[in-house]
Amino acid sequence: MDLLFSSVENIPGVRGRAAFTVNSQAVFKEDIDTLPTVIDSKLSYMPWGADNQMPYDIIDLIEKDETLATCQLFNAEVCYRSGLQYDCAETSAAVADAVDEFLLSNDLPAYFLGVCQNFKHFGFAVSVIILNADGTLAALLPHLDWLTAMPTVPVRLSRINRREAVAADFQGVAFGDYIVADNLYQGYLHTQASRELSVESREKITKEIFEQLTAVLYPALNSQPMTLNDEERVSVFYWLAGLKALFAAKWPDFFTPLATDEQRQFADHETDA
Repeated sequence: MDLLFSSVENIPGVRGRAAFTVNSQAVFKEDIDTLPTVIDSKLSYMPWGADNQMPYDIIDLIEKDETLATCQLFNAEVCYRSGLQYDCAETSAAVADAVDEFLLSNDLPAYFLGVCQNFKHFGFAVSVIILNADGTLAALLPHLDWLTAMPTVPVRLSRINRREAVAADFQGVAFGDYIVADNLYQGYLHTQASRELSVESREKITKEIFEQLTAVLYPALNSQPMTLNDEERVSVFYWLAGLKALFAAKWPDFFTPLATDEQRQFADHETDA
């Protein structure tokens, strides 16, 4: 039998060496078969694992090992070096203003550090420049008018601020908790669609809604509210939209899909604002 090993190390104080091997099948063993996710009759894709969560599972395993997590972060920082820089010295004032405005809602250092971490974690990274309906550069996460379709399966961040999420498909979650999450989801849509609220009032209500949502989606022993940033809010919204779509597909007699226009009201409102 051939020995498949990942590294060979010297043993201190002993004239010998040790071979280390990892059975990846045991680490990422799937309970069910991984099948393509069908979008329509002409389009399907292969998910990352049966639940489409394997990249997050890999990151979780890395973060649980303090030494490995520290080393990986150091490797990413070495790759990051001086980071991304931009120069508007030779551009018009209008372009310079547009760049400054874009950077107010898009954190280039955090984005590029994430790219570097992806390189170190997975060996590759994909950067996507998203355009809005007008073909002009849009903010990547705070505005969602770039979505051409709502998700059909629930996908979520497995952990936020060291709090672990419940199952993406709500397996094991009490039905009452789902009702609470759904009511908050509907409240968020209504808040974003309202033309009567000021910007300050809308942001205050939105903050309270997501604090209550995180208590259901990312439960913890303590009851301290958790404030989400824009990217994490989008992740939560996308998760719940995919969850509702999944339930509507599985149990159409009990769950009625929300009309696309209603789902996108909040994005249209933010774009108008």
